[in-house]
Amino acid sequence: MQAVWARARSELRNHWRAVTALCLLAGIPGGFAIAAGIGASRTDSVSDRVVAKEQPTDIFYGPDFQETKIPFEDIAALPVVSAAYLIRGFPVMAPTPEALELSAPHGTALPRRFFKLLAGRLPDPDRADEVTITFRTADRFHWKVGTHVQLALLDRSSDLFGGKVKPGPVVLVRVVGIDVAAGDLVGVAGPGMMATPAFERTYARSALTLDLDTFKLRRGVTDLRAFEQGIRGLSGGKGVIYSEIRSDLEQVKRSFHLEALALWITCAVLASVSLLIVGQSIARQLVLDADEYPALRALGMTRVDLAMLGMLRATVIAAVATVVALGVAAIASIATPFGLARVIEPQPGIWIPGHIVAVGAAAVVLGVLACSLFPSWRAALLARREPPASARPSLPARALGFLTSRPSPAIGARFALEPGRGRTAVPVRSSVTAAVVGVVVLLAALSVGVSVKHFVATPRLYGWNWDVTYDSGHVVSFDPASQALNDLVADPAISDASVGGIGGATFRLNGIGMDGITLNPVKGHLEPTILQGRSPAGVDEVAVGRKSLQQAHARIGSMVSVGVVGEARTLRMRVVGVAVFPFDDDTSTVGEGLWMTADALRRIIPGVPLDSAVVRFAPGVSKSTALKHLQERFEGDFATANAPGGVKDYKRVSEVPLVLAGLLALLASGTVAHLLTSSLRRRRRDLAILKTLGFEKRQARGVVIWQAAVFTVLVLLIAVPLGLIAGRLTWNVIARYGGFAPAPVVPAGQYGIVCGAALLIAGLLALLPARAAARTPPAVVLRTE
Repeated sequence: MQAVWARARSELRNHWRAVTALCLLAGIPGGFAIAAGIGASRTDSVSDRVVAKEQPTDIFYGPDFQETKIPFEDIAALPVVSAAYLIRGFPVMAPTPEALELSAPHGTALPRRFFKLLAGRLPDPDRADEVTITFRTADRFHWKVGTHVQLALLDRSSDLFGGKVKPGPVVLVRVVGIDVAAGDLVGVAGPGMMATPAFERTYARSALTLDLDTFKLRRGVTDLRAFEQGIRGLSGGKGVIYSEIRSDLEQVKRSFHLEALALWITCAVLASVSLLIVGQSIARQLVLDADEYPALRALGMTRVDLAMLGMLRATVIAAVATVVALGVAAIASIATPFGLARVIEPQPGIWIPGHIVAVGAAAVVLGVLACSLFPSWRAALLARREPPASARPSLPARALGFLTSRPSPAIGARFALEPGRGRTAVPVRSSVTAAVVGVVVLLAALSVGVSVKHFVATPRLYGWNWDVTYDSGHVVSFDPASQALNDLVADPAISDASVGGIGGATFRLNGIGMDGITLNPVKGHLEPTILQGRSPAGVDEVAVGRKSLQQAHARIGSMVSVGVVGEARTLRMRVVGVAVFPFDDDTSTVGEGLWMTADALRRIIPGVPLDSAVVRFAPGVSKSTALKHLQERFEGDFATANAPGGVKDYKRVSEVPLVLAGLLALLASGTVAHLLTSSLRRRRRDLAILKTLGFEKRQARGVVIWQAAVFTVLVLLIAVPLGLIAGRLTWNVIARYGGFAPAPVVPAGQYGIVCGAALLIAGLLALLPARAAARTPPAVVLRTE
């Protein structure tokens, strides 16, 4: 054993550069893989950690929107209520026509734990001219700390629901802070502004206000039934409409879970590819270090000793690589989580969960040792003098030799493609395989990243097949032979239109709650995007979102039970298609929901009006002008394409594949550098013989540069078509999982950039080995043979 230790120390001193390179090659990718796992765990848990820190209220109740109004004090006095806050909302007419929620607490300021300050400070409760704004407000209006904003409120006598508004007080406030709360992350949350109790005392008597009561229950959702019973007692047996905050936060949790899933996939892919690339690099280095094994065998070392020698070096590499990986992971964790999760993260900075770090460190150690076990034992078994090497050149080498009379290209091709035998052997196949895998994953990641951006920018893919949606709120009817329908069909600016009704209702399919739409084409052909099957045509047919279909355990051709929440009647309907709808609320998101004809809906709710429509404008028509004309003729709400929250979730993770591609590019570069360096060391004798035969320094440099170029071209020829296929298949799987239309994009320009950059980087990496090859001393090298 002493001989093993002595030899190991000698090799570490003599080959410290190669050992250091392997430690970095194993540690840096391992660190980023651990960091991806940390980011995934951190993102997935951020909602629960925010709730634990903020301890938000459980119930939102708006008395101004109720038929039966219950005084705030009475609800606050219920035994199940542990805390109650009354907030006054002030409708704002200016400075912008967009909805801006201005709120002010009544009595005392809200607890500080409800907010995370991103900049500035909280306003002084006794000052009426100080406000904080949410991060959404700052992004929307480009306000910052110190900005003065003039607000035009409504007069107290205004009737907001009747459409009769009067201008009220005009106030000047100063932004003193930018904050974020869990509720600001909900997809339907708008820009908000929080004033002070002093503001409420000053303007509540002259400006129109809308009350919002919020309550915290003693045992959270467990007390919901007791809360409802208490409300019925206060309202004389009648219920009230309220919002459960925890259910709203489930939408946020789903969004963060998607980001976490993307990071877990990144962690797995990076770890797998890194293990393959690093494994072949370690195996190649062990083979190189085994040159002197025959001499060591002759001096008395056994095969077990030689295998232990290889594993001892691997243990040192594993230990150092683990330290490097943990350092990289700790530093990289500062950049996690991403997107909205980073905005709300209650504990920014370094975040090191013990279980992730322990598993990651163990994976690095075991991975390095596992990659070293077989090569160490094989090198010990093959510790003998090499047989005569074959002199037959490879086909590319013969082709380059035929095309040019210069020897450097042909010899460089042989160095790149021919493994050789004995002491000049280089594991070319494993090197090519590892590099191909790295480049394939890199190109696939680029395809996925670009496909995500194309998906977000293409409304048709997530079901928005029209230019405008219209909801009259039961004011206008598009029933057959109605004037409104005739006007819609006769409008020359509209090429396609469909009408429907009961917007906002919740449907049930096999007991699963979801949003739904009803559409009857009245001009042209306009419907959601069909993914599979066909659109519903009869009164007993329905099309369903892919995810909802899976939740209902149904498929195309299945008979399902369909009803509307609040209605007793249900229908047995046949699923005839899978479609995608642009839903965006707490009930459904992209990939969920159902679609039936208006006639089918009227079998469930007889006489339901057709009060909504979707339209597509004719080619060449100014969409803004056509929309303006529609708004002048029809009273109600119009909406243009806006990516739902579920789609924006994919946009938030669109950078993850690109980050993965960058890491793999660095890893592949390190692999090529190690290959060139180890190959040069392995074939120093060949270079020495060539220089003895008259090779000049310029020609020796050319051999290494051609070796790098031929190796890179071979890898790209194999990897580019495989990367194209892998990218398309991966995006199709993601689209199927998400329930939207697949449309993989081939980023030909980026593929070209990758190929050009690969050749350039390979050439740059070859410069130092080429310089070393040119300086190879023939006499010294051949004297040792």
